[in-house]
Amino acid sequence: LMRSSAASDVYKRQFFIFFDNEKFGFKNFNKNISLENTYDDVKEFEGHITWVKKENLWNLIDITGKNIIKEKYDDVLFFDQYYSITKKNKTFFIIDNQYKKISKIKYEFINFENNIITVKDEKNNFFYLKNNLEPINNEKYDNAIHFVDGFAPVCKKSKWGIINKNGVQIVDFFYDKIFQNGENLFKVQNNNEIFFIDLHNNKYLQNLSSKIETTDYFSNELLIIKKNDKYGVMNEFFEILFFKKVDFIFPFTNDETIYKKDNKYGLLSKKTKHTQPVSYTHLRAH
Repeated sequence: LMRSSAASDVYKRQFFIFFDNEKFGFKNFNKNISLENTYDDVKEFEGHITWVKKENLWNLIDITGKNIIKEKYDDVLFFDQYYSITKKNKTFFIIDNQYKKISKIKYEFINFENNIITVKDEKNNFFYLKNNLEPINNEKYDNAIHFVDGFAPVCKKSKWGIINKNGVQIVDFFYDKIFQNGENLFKVQNNNEIFFIDLHNNKYLQNLSSKIETTDYFSNELLIIKKNDKYGVMNEFFEILFFKKVDFIFPFTNDETIYKKDNKYGLLSKKTKHTQPVSYTHLRAH
C-alpha cells in the first residue's frame, strides 16, 4: 500500500500553531482561528489529524477538534500521518492512524524509523519489529541503532556489524564502533583506526584518518572535515571539494550552509562556492 505524504504537507501549510494566554491553538492560512487556544501542548498537523494535550493527557483529533480515538495517553513518542507511538503508564502502543487500530508493544520502545520499531526487552536485548509487531528476524543484539535508508548497525559481544531491513546480516560483527549515515556509508572504528566502509565492506580514508577529522554523519551528501583546526568539505566519493582556512562549517541545509572565519560569517553553497562573502557578524539560516 503506497501512502503519499502530499496531503500531510498541504495540511501543514494550511494550519499554523499559535500560542496565547499560555495555551496553544491553530489558525488557518488566512490567520483565522480554526481551533481555539485551549491546549497545553500540540503537534503539527499530519494529514487531517494531530495530537493535542489537555490536563496532562494526549488526544488524537481531526481538523474540527473531534477525537479520532477515545483513548488518551501520557506521551506521544512518534507521530506522522500514518502511525503514532504512544505511552500510557509504562506501556507503549503503536496506532495505525488511518484504520484507528491500536496495538500494544510488549517491550520498551526505543525508536521508529523506516516503518521498523527498535525495542529492548527486560534482559536489555535489542531487536527490531515491523509495524505489525512481527520481528524482522530471530536475532537479539547487545545494542542496535535505528534504520536509515534500510540499513542499521547492530552489536554482539562488543563488535558491530550491519543488517538490512529484512534482518539479513550484510557486514559481519567486526568493528569496535559504527556510526550511522544516510548515504549507505558508515564511519567505523577498529582498534585505534577510524575510517569509512560501504555496504560491501570496502574501506575508505584509511590513510587520511590519522591526518584529518571528519563528522560522523554526511549532511546532504557532504562530509565536513577538519585539519589543523580548520574546516573543509568532502563529497560522498571522499573527494575534497573545498578546503580554505575557515574556522567552522555548520551542517548543510538543502544546498547551503553557514561558515565562520575570523568571527564573521558567510554562506557556502553545495557546489562549494561562496554565495555571500565573509562580512557578517551575525547570520542565521532559515
